[in-house]
Amino acid sequence: MKKGLFKTAVLILIFALVCVPACYGCQSAPKDEVLTIVHATDMHFLSPKLTDYSQDFIDFLSRTDGKVTQYSPQICEAFVADMLEMKPDAVILSGDLTLNGAYESHSDLAAVLMPLKEAGIAVFVLPGNHDAGGAAYSFFGGSIDEFESVSDGDFPLLYSNFGYDFAISRDSASQSYVAELSPKLRLLFTDVNANDTAGKVRDETAAWAQEQLAAAKESGAAVISVSHQPLLTHNRFFTFGYTAIGGQKLLSLYDEFGVALNLCGHLHIQHIAKEGSLTEIAASSLAVSPNQYGVLTVRNGVPESYRTQSVNVSGWAAAAGETNSDLLDFAEFSAGFFDTVTENSVSAMVEECSATAAEKSSMTAFAVRLNAEYFAGSLTLTDADPAWALWQKYLPDNFFKVYMSSTLEKNEGDMREYNFGEQNK
Repeated sequence: MKKGLFKTAVLILIFALVCVPACYGCQSAPKDEVLTIVHATDMHFLSPKLTDYSQDFIDFLSRTDGKVTQYSPQICEAFVADMLEMKPDAVILSGDLTLNGAYESHSDLAAVLMPLKEAGIAVFVLPGNHDAGGAAYSFFGGSIDEFESVSDGDFPLLYSNFGYDFAISRDSASQSYVAELSPKLRLLFTDVNANDTAGKVRDETAAWAQEQLAAAKESGAAVISVSHQPLLTHNRFFTFGYTAIGGQKLLSLYDEFGVALNLCGHLHIQHIAKEGSLTEIAASSLAVSPNQYGVLTVRNGVPESYRTQSVNVSGWAAAAGETNSDLLDFAEFSAGFFDTVTENSVSAMVEECSATAAEKSSMTAFAVRLNAEYFAGSLTLTDADPAWALWQKYLPDNFFKVYMSSTLEKNEGDMREYNFGEQNK
């Protein structure tokens, strides 16, 4: 199934929408300025126009990575409702906005986000590796049909209202840009996915970033950076393909100019890493249980505190008059879906080993719980658990065992809250 290029009328409509100011509150920034910034990532929105929601489609999702893609429109609607109630100063969406870059998904998501703009809430987006320049898919009648995704150049046109039209600078070599949230704070969005960058930080982009950091320093503004792929290693199991290639170029600049925080996604795990003076928060996917986003408090340009909060899908569903039990009890449904996907994957591995039936059950339950806790950023299990000894005894070289080992060898506790002041003492 082949899709055509964008409709000219649609792009004209997008450009016709009222532009937001280049700087929020620049004329009246208080001496003690406290900003609330919400960070969400990896929404993987799929337009309802691209699937019939058949059992074949649901079965396909149950064999993937635990994203509740079938409810991605509802999750995003509920997220917008949360934001309209919270009224943060800014919302950052750090890539993989869509499942696979289809025009319909981008267009529908932009429409879902529009009430935030209309309410005066600044929204900033960045392309992820699933958002442009590749193949998109539809799911009908049990078949998966491929067609072209949106182009790299079309991405900023679709999201002109969400960062690009009020950027104070844009990089010519990528879809990177800088936005001024206040006289005391600028946001540096570094793209390594569009314009054939293939996950790599271009030299031209690094040079542009250096110019923007110098300009911010001269103006007396602090900088918070945003990327889709992490710049730091959050797990030794997640290296090649999981971090930005050439990210050291940016890390060196951030160290030189005192950038204290980078917000990212891509990994689908909630995790916080630190190198030197830089803290990097990798937020878990909004499409994966516990379907959470981060709430960052910034005082006078300096990050102060961070916490996560799950999208209130059930509350939104009740208010919208939904009758679907999955949505009305969404936290339980989403957690169960993620656990089932893990169990389906692990059970086949465990069944092949020589453990007893009771031992196999214990091994599977341990893996399911560990995976859920690790992705949520709330790991409590340790390598002292008896079930872990069973994995080491029966499946010492299994790849899932190696993955679990990478999480257990350095159990860092709760990744859902962070106090920057305490960490810097």
